[in-house]
Amino acid sequence: DLRLWLRAELTAALAEQKALRQSLVREAQKYLEPPLILPGYTHLQRAMPVLLSHWFLAYYEMISRDAGRVQDALARLNESPLGAAALAGTGFPTARQATAKSLGFARPMRSSMAAVGSRDFVLEALSALTSGQITLSRLAEEIILYTTLEFCCATLPDAFSTGSSIMPQKKNA
Repeated sequence: DLRLWLRAELTAALAEQKALRQSLVREAQKYLEPPLILPGYTHLQRAMPVLLSHWFLAYYEMISRDAGRVQDALARLNESPLGAAALAGTGFPTARQATAKSLGFARPMRSSMAAVGSRDFVLEALSALTSGQITLSRLAEEIILYTTLEFCCATLPDAFSTGSSIMPQKKNA
């Protein structure tokens, strides 16, 4: 069932988000004493000094909000559609409460027609995951920018970088 699969995938996504947030906190703690100060940018222009630890923790907050969206989606899809049959339930005796419990759902869905006729839970899950991907894209973009010669804030090991096919002095993140 789609709900079972999606529940497992969202649970896995939450675990990955938690691991990433823990990594961000560990990295932030490394640069507290002595504090590492970087130029902060707005519109790709230097704006004001920021602490590297603050930068890491900003992403911790953004990813925490993304995880909250996934948790909200997970809570709403965690209802069992079993027993709804093709539309309006079944004439066969079913133990919907027991079935829901044995499958790990919080409860059976209240309406059989809503159980078989809606996919809003998929849209909500996709929206939550998309929000998280936008945050990760922003994080990756900043890492790439900060490793360019123009920004000169960081370097990546060669294992995570490529070179140019025609400019040997150039390193691409």
